[in-house]
Amino acid sequence: MRILLILCFVTFIGCNQTINESKLSDTISYEIEVPLGQIGNDNFIKSAEYILLDQEYLIGKIGRILFFENVIYIHDEMTDRLIAFSRKGKYLFKIDEKGKGPMEYLKLTDFTIDKVGKFILIYDSYGHKILTFSIDEHKFVEEQTIDFHPTAVAWNENSLFFYNPYTINYPREDKYHYSLIVMSDELKSEKRYFKISENLGSFMSNPNPKGFFYGKGLYFLNRFENVVYSLTKDSIYTYCEINFQNNEDFDSALDDAISKGTRDTERYNQCASDIQNFCENENLITFNYKRNSKQHSVIFSKQKNEIVYHSFSHAITSLSLNSDNIPVFTFPSFASENYFISELSFELLNLLLNNKKFIESMDEKITDKDLINKFKKFDANSNPVLILSKFKF
Repeated sequence: MRILLILCFVTFIGCNQTINESKLSDTISYEIEVPLGQIGNDNFIKSAEYILLDQEYLIGKIGRILFFENVIYIHDEMTDRLIAFSRKGKYLFKIDEKGKGPMEYLKLTDFTIDKVGKFILIYDSYGHKILTFSIDEHKFVEEQTIDFHPTAVAWNENSLFFYNPYTINYPREDKYHYSLIVMSDELKSEKRYFKISENLGSFMSNPNPKGFFYGKGLYFLNRFENVVYSLTKDSIYTYCEINFQNNEDFDSALDDAISKGTRDTERYNQCASDIQNFCENENLITFNYKRNSKQHSVIFSKQKNEIVYHSFSHAITSLSLNSDNIPVFTFPSFASENYFISELSFELLNLLLNNKKFIESMDEKITDKDLINKFKKFDANSNPVLILSKFKF
């Protein structure tokens, strides 16, 4: 995996991307060295809270989850809706304004929240516009158009951040040949970062379509990099650099994949790549990555400055988890407040509920009988269950 060194107003080392027009710090908060072997065991979950979402509107596929002022906002990629729930899972409202009108969207690709103005910002990738809705009244406020084609949007410090990994749609518009574009709320000022080469900008393979992750701040992961950047209105710095053992061939393997038009090549798959689901709280950082077609999970302790868990598999359910009153666990995909957030899908829970040993163990070990009864009523018409976890580390 390529290692990029940040210097103020200096380009990155490497042929594919550079960073431009930036106010950068050469500070690196954390350097994470990922070994080949396993570290730790599955007994790391301190507690888990299960939020069963109301079934008034069924969620097909969760694209992004954001918490704000005790409200859970969920983007359903399958139905192109934004659905809001209370902290206890009660349905509150939805934004489902599909159409070609001035207050409507054609494709809800991503959303973010303006925490200062208290607005929901919806990115319509087909209509090339940002639609603003008030949080308090859930009403349309305004729309603003953009003339490039990002895959994700995020808000922080009165600025909008756009992830723009593909440039194939505007080959002659050099000003948009950058992976990260930053604008003011009014979409007037503009800064551009990470220059994209023609080959990479046309390579239609994106292991990380969302680009942005939320934790204590806003973080950005450029595709095919091992660096997670912290984003503010005026600066970008390396929050953590993730280095994988035995990954020296990554640059060459990526160039080979680009030349063949697919990252599904033997050389590329043997490398550690495709960092996803970056999450963090006050004490820990978690993320996933792939090597040899297996997804690996990592937990890094900020206090110890070391990896405390690393494995290509983890227990979804076990006797030790049941003994701690935790019926089921999946590795986190999101973070909010001091919780790590996982999704428990109908398919997975249904599979478990058809397992006699799982039912027997749950009945015997789990003391929260109300939760057990709710699980047993789970069916194809149920929404995913959200798991809010805290770890022992």
